[in-house]
Amino acid sequence: MNPILDELASLHESIPFDKISVEDYLPALRTLLDKAFVNFEAIKGNSDPPNFSNTLEALESLFIDLHTVMNIYYGTYLNCATESMQACGQDLFPLISEFESKVYSDDIIFDRLQTLYLRRTELDLTREQATLLEKSYRNFKRGGAGLAAEQKQRLEEIEQELWQLQMKFGDNYRKATESYELLVSDRARLAGLPADCLRQAAEKATEKGHDGSWIFDVSGSVYDTFMRFCADRELRRQMYIGIQCINYNSPDFDNQTLVHSILRLRREQAEVLGYPSFAHLELEERMLKSPEKAMAFLDELDTIVLPAAHGDIEALEELQEEMTGVREILRWDYLYYSERLRERLLRFNKETLRPYFELESLLEKLLRMIHKLYGIEFIRRTDLPTYHPDVRIYDCVDASDNRSLGRVYLDLFKRKEKQSGAWCSRFIGGYHFAERASRPHVALSYNLTRAPEGKATLLEFDEVEILLHELGHALHNLCGESAYPSLAGSSVALDFVELPSQLLENWVNEPGGLDLLASHHESGEAIPRELQRALQQSKCFMKGSMYKLRLEYSRLDLKLHLQDPSLIGDLHEFDARHFTEDAIVGGPYYGSFSCSFAHVFNGAYAAGYYSYLWAELLEADAFDVFRQQGIFDQATADRFRRSILATGGSEEPMTLYRRFREREPSGAALLRRAGLQSPQEQEAQ
Repeated sequence: MNPILDELASLHESIPFDKISVEDYLPALRTLLDKAFVNFEAIKGNSDPPNFSNTLEALESLFIDLHTVMNIYYGTYLNCATESMQACGQDLFPLISEFESKVYSDDIIFDRLQTLYLRRTELDLTREQATLLEKSYRNFKRGGAGLAAEQKQRLEEIEQELWQLQMKFGDNYRKATESYELLVSDRARLAGLPADCLRQAAEKATEKGHDGSWIFDVSGSVYDTFMRFCADRELRRQMYIGIQCINYNSPDFDNQTLVHSILRLRREQAEVLGYPSFAHLELEERMLKSPEKAMAFLDELDTIVLPAAHGDIEALEELQEEMTGVREILRWDYLYYSERLRERLLRFNKETLRPYFELESLLEKLLRMIHKLYGIEFIRRTDLPTYHPDVRIYDCVDASDNRSLGRVYLDLFKRKEKQSGAWCSRFIGGYHFAERASRPHVALSYNLTRAPEGKATLLEFDEVEILLHELGHALHNLCGESAYPSLAGSSVALDFVELPSQLLENWVNEPGGLDLLASHHESGEAIPRELQRALQQSKCFMKGSMYKLRLEYSRLDLKLHLQDPSLIGDLHEFDARHFTEDAIVGGPYYGSFSCSFAHVFNGAYAAGYYSYLWAELLEADAFDVFRQQGIFDQATADRFRRSILATGGSEEPMTLYRRFREREPSGAALLRRAGLQSPQEQEAQ
């Protein structure tokens, strides 16, 4: 008995998490691979002339069940990364990688595809079918079809090695983040920290046998709060060193060798396929098309933000000198004095808004907002199995015709063996072709800290934005109408995928959205207008320096993937040169950020971290339409849903964006929102 195989035909109705054990994944995948190999040979051996159905749709069908098993495994693993689940992944990924390599490097199928591709203008294809043909043709070329046998073999070996190395990088990063501890026994040194942060640290210390002390880790929310509010400069320095060094020269979780190996293999993979670098290989399939264009975008933005960034740091230096007599802002001072300056100029800090965002009330209002915007109803299901008791399940229905859009698994609280951060992944994709159909099942995961029993879980404003961000990714999948799984939902270019997610964050930054989403958890009162105005003003606060710091990470990613890996050398020295050559803050550089750059070495953002900044330009430009027409204007929301959310990867991203915006993207809205000046405006002064 294997619940995955036994219920394969009905997984799109309900995933039997209560029956699936870690031991079920490997035999299920092996059984389905045996079946897929038979179907693979049938596609190759088909004596009929190639057509869209017997070649393209047959290839799409080939992977559906395999990817469903892998997605259910990986989506569960991200939330429950036990040792046994990690070991299981080491068995699963090489198998699926080997099969995908064999398929995408197969010359017989490539010949069939090429026949169709060369006749594509003669075929009566829909826009989506034409895109599928073009993408499939490119995928086979990028998979090694047409290369010599030894080159194909090497590409397959590289894929296998990369899967294992990237998994190991991620495991090291998660374990190092969980294991780091800053133990403080003197309460006086923790002046300035919010009560909730202190309570959590005290509870953690007690669990570890340190009654009367406090233990802080470097998970995202803890680190950010500590660096913004802890008045003790030396403790901030220790926390900064801690996060910089969690995977550098670590006795148990060092990632230096892994980074070098991953970069070397990626470079070799690109060269075998005829590309000068891995960055060129990756960006060919992105909206910006080349690393040169991506770097030019970053350089142009850098030119714009640099004067404002220097002005930000000068203001922080003046404040620090006034408060302490010390002028130079070091790396571990930036967040602390940014928060003090915010309090002085805007008369609020990030903790001020927390009482207005109680989790249960916020969730209810968020779902109500999505209904108002897109006409989607979220129906709570308590009768379905989950992989953990924390998970809430919602069926999503289009209120206009009661049509099912899919299902959401909401998993919000931090726990051991769960990946840090926030993300949206798919258990099951959406598709409808060749008498097969499914609606997407998506997992929306976060690491919020649960309040003590009987207390309200209150969110920071940044946490609310992140929740909206991930909900935007979920909507991209739920609203998808693409027929083919490889084009459905968020299966789009990496530098386009963040548009729906970053766009949705805007609603909590607008008065109309705030009125709907926020209310005091005790009094029920709305956020006072004065506080709303301060929040609006904060959109421009320290934007120059914040963009400058984000530019440094984006540039580092591209440099790592453009550079010959043999010339990178010691990662501390490489990173230190990068982060100090054009730095706006001072102080020594510790450790290596590259060694914990999980987005790049364990995620999908290799040579693509710039995508967040590019998507911010897109979403600011797109949201300008909502702002002009009204943030709940139905016609605008419907057009965005039809043009962007529903279409997935069925057409080129620029084509889809132009359809919504009726022109090319412009950076004017982004600069205006951030209070920055264009080069022309700077020159005129």
